[in-house]
Amino acid sequence: MKTSLTQEQAFLGEIGRQIRFAMQAVEQMNTALRDENARPVNHGMYWPALQDFVLAAAQISKMLWPNVSSGSAIERTDRANRGIRLRELLDVADDSALLSRKCRNHLEHFDERIDVWLGPSTPGHWADFNVFSGIGDDSPALKGQIRALNLSMGSPVVFGEAFQLQPIINELGEVWQRLPAALKKSREDHKA
Repeated sequence: MKTSLTQEQAFLGEIGRQIRFAMQAVEQMNTALRDENARPVNHGMYWPALQDFVLAAAQISKMLWPNVSSGSAIERTDRANRGIRLRELLDVADDSALLSRKCRNHLEHFDERIDVWLGPSTPGHWADFNVFSGIGDDSPALKGQIRALNLSMGSPVVFGEAFQLQPIINELGEVWQRLPAALKKSREDHKA
């Protein structure tokens, strides 16, 4: 079934809201990095803002690349087609930085990650809330980190994995710029 005008406009509107939420979180992360009273970073501000950012980005990802593993064959097809249509309207590439939800999954399934990381079969070497500078994102020093921040690369590290936020931030800005044209095209296509 073709996505209705109402559905498309609702999804596009929600993508716009989630972009605003993500950008507000970026501002909060930047403020946490500049906090003169909490050098080198205000963890109490940075990490909640990061969670807000990755949640908003994941919400957009789920709209653009919906889950097609559940529901009837018709529902799965409709969701897949909706994702394709929204990506076309917003000119989002299939290999977009918005596609990955890995950082969000680490944070959302924190309990499951702890079970694995600190379970009986693991060595138990870990650290949390460290700040690094002067190292690359592939540094062995980051591997035992539950949460860390690599200031040199501007990367949060979650369960030993560094995440580059700037490509996602850039893509969100580009989608934001294309949103008005996408809303207009959606209306025009449904008039035809």
